[in-house]
Amino acid sequence: MAITIEQNADHKSLTGKTLSIQSELTSKLKSTIVDVTYGASDNYATNGNTVDLSLGGRISTVIGAEILHSDKGLLLQYVPAAAGAAATGKIKAYGQEPTSATSTVIALGELDNADTAVNSMTIRIRIIGF
Repeated sequence: MAITIEQNADHKSLTGKTLSIQSELTSKLKSTIVDVTYGASDNYATNGNTVDLSLGGRISTVIGAEILHSDKGLLLQYVPAAAGAAATGKIKAYGQEPTSATSTVIALGELDNADTAVNSMTIRIRIIGF
């Protein structure tokens, strides 16, 4: 097994130099924290619910979106859109319905389509982009 690491291409285009550190005050990089709230009757959609993290066009490309916390006991993942487009990324949710008190630990599966576990869910997300 060979794990490889390379600098993110979006970061390279922001700094213009390989591995250069630039203050967020002088770069195009933007960082913010947003709260995402699902409605009381919003259900989960297969392959994730689309979220617009563009903040009205202020962020066009999402480099990273870190789920800080949620008020539900689900494992959540932000899946970026093609080319990091901020307006069409998705939030995927994983969970497991308990089968019994003595069940062995199993990998979490994606929620089923139309699952109500996300009803009224709130999520705090840190967005890094430009």
